[in-house]
Amino acid sequence: MKRIVSMFMAVAVVFSMGLFQARAAETKPIAALAVASYNDLIGDVNFVGSLVERPQLSTGLEGLLAIVTQGKGLAGFDKTRPMGAIVQASGDEKPTAYVFLPVTDFKAALDLLKLYTKVDSAGDVYKLTPKDGNKASYVKQQGTWACFAEKPEMLAHCEEDPVAVLGDLEKNYIVAGRVFLANVPEALREKLISGVKAGIAKEAAKKDGESDEEFAHRKKVLDQIEPYIVRVAGELDQVALSWCLDRTAEKTYVDVSVTAKADTATAKEMDLAAKSTTRFAGFHAKNAALNASWAGLIPPVKQEIAAGLIEGARVKGLSDIEKKTPESDRAVAKEVLNGSADLLQKIVKSGRVDGTLTVLVGPKLATGLLAGYVADGALLDKMLHSIAGAILAEHPEAAQFIKLDAETEGPVHFHKVSVPLNGDNSDQQNLLQLVGESLDVVIGIGKQDAFVAVGRNAEATLKKAIAASTKAGSKSVSPLEVSLAVKPVTAFVAAVGKPEERASAAMADSELKKTPGKNHIGLSVRPISNGVQMHLEVEQGLVRLFGRLIVARIQPTEN
Repeated sequence: MKRIVSMFMAVAVVFSMGLFQARAAETKPIAALAVASYNDLIGDVNFVGSLVERPQLSTGLEGLLAIVTQGKGLAGFDKTRPMGAIVQASGDEKPTAYVFLPVTDFKAALDLLKLYTKVDSAGDVYKLTPKDGNKASYVKQQGTWACFAEKPEMLAHCEEDPVAVLGDLEKNYIVAGRVFLANVPEALREKLISGVKAGIAKEAAKKDGESDEEFAHRKKVLDQIEPYIVRVAGELDQVALSWCLDRTAEKTYVDVSVTAKADTATAKEMDLAAKSTTRFAGFHAKNAALNASWAGLIPPVKQEIAAGLIEGARVKGLSDIEKKTPESDRAVAKEVLNGSADLLQKIVKSGRVDGTLTVLVGPKLATGLLAGYVADGALLDKMLHSIAGAILAEHPEAAQFIKLDAETEGPVHFHKVSVPLNGDNSDQQNLLQLVGESLDVVIGIGKQDAFVAVGRNAEATLKKAIAASTKAGSKSVSPLEVSLAVKPVTAFVAAVGKPEERASAAMADSELKKTPGKNHIGLSVRPISNGVQMHLEVEQGLVRLFGRLIVARIQPTEN
């Protein structure tokens, strides 16, 4: 009985070892790319053609295809499904790749290939040798797909449905792709990480002219960065990309997302993006040429790395001051540098960032607003007094333009600078038109926040934004939002730009009036499950403007 049990156990061990080896050697996709179907691409070309008054722009392309295929067109190939490529790997073997094309009739597709290649059968794999060359490729049918590769063995593990590997990416994409970082074989991963480590080790070598203190700080930071990179590289899951054209909304956008494996430290760090809040919501202006905001929490590991970088910059800066700054200016320079480093350290150690930038422009308007969390307003205020004191000590006449501690409203006190403009030249005349008789700068300092306004109505605009932010309180936001409105810029250039720029700007401004409010380029970072997504979008008015600009360029050559 014991002998039978022993034999059974031996068989089980051998079987499990074989099963483990089979799983270890399992071929997995590590990257996939898909391009929209032929019909969709033709539709996109015609859509772009409609914007440039060439609605049948694809006619020439299809005519060229008919010539190349000797009138057969894409016989055997499916024009309604996408095409693409997959990179795959198994165990320690080098990655391989194949291209996939949709087919409705594989034999007809082979006949089409025979126009330019010699086709030889070797079982279910066909060798394709160009009639004018020697380098062969190979193709085989995998269900309703034709798969192409450089070597026949690369076709041993083709997906039944290659497009399914891409998951649920947008269906109206032009190009979509995924990188499956979790599927990268350990040997390849280690090779990539070794390359990163080698680069860091090379960077860690002491540089000529670098002091021992500077080197120690830089080496400390690099020693922190290396394990962080290694850890993140092992915990990332996927990177996905798609470029889409929405013909209905007449806009185009690109999405890039990065995700980490669930329940890892990297996933938890990325999940912090969903907890981003701002206390400067009142600075966002609907009619602004530029609205930009950034907010978020800083994970402890990044706090440590950032703190090391700041200290390294401090040491390097102090050394440079000693070497390059006149002795009479060194005390103030060191005070400002140390104050700046201390302030940055306090922001980093608080574990959060929050800021916004707004730019308003028009034919008779130029105003910029900046607000940010600084952790210690008193320290920043002390630095400003030091800077102003140094300026006034060297230029006493500047006292008429600089008013420190001009007034206080609530928790914010304001410093003001007002420089008269005389309009002696065209540039100053334009500036006069935009900002008024003087260039005004207003700086507000709160307990933990700082505010700056420059330009026309700077003080009133800044105080209004601060009041609106106080009323709005803390609001949830995306970690990064940038919105550039092009129409205010074109109106601005048309009014005060150089003579050679005004005509083009006026044409663009006139075109953008046809799509009110849809003239933005937007960039945002959005939280997603276990990761973040970057979204870049170009709105309808700009897509149409792009078409009009093409027409403006090609029409003269036709006349």
